[in-house]
Amino acid sequence: MIEIPVKNGAENAHQEFSVTLGGNLFVITLHYLSYLDLPTWVMNVKRDGSPVVTGVGLEPNGVVNLGGSLGKIVLVGERATLDNLGILNRLIWAVE
Repeated sequence: MIEIPVKNGAENAHQEFSVTLGGNLFVITLHYLSYLDLPTWVMNVKRDGSPVVTGVGLEPNGVVNLGGSLGKIVLVGERATLDNLGILNRLIWAVE
């Protein structure tokens, strides 16, 4: 298991970063969508410039399967808000 570093706060409502997980370089984009009835963080993941997952909402204990041996990403902890992302929850990558 590896914790994926994320940033909270309004200045980070739209963030993109690269992270190496299991020998694969991923580009992760997070957007905070405040206009929804229940505001949420949405995640896109690319590998080698190709989308792996697109528009997946971060839900507590929700599993985002990256496919096959690429593993999965799970939000552990409380529901992610603009201010608590990475504080009261963690974004974890794991291989089954």
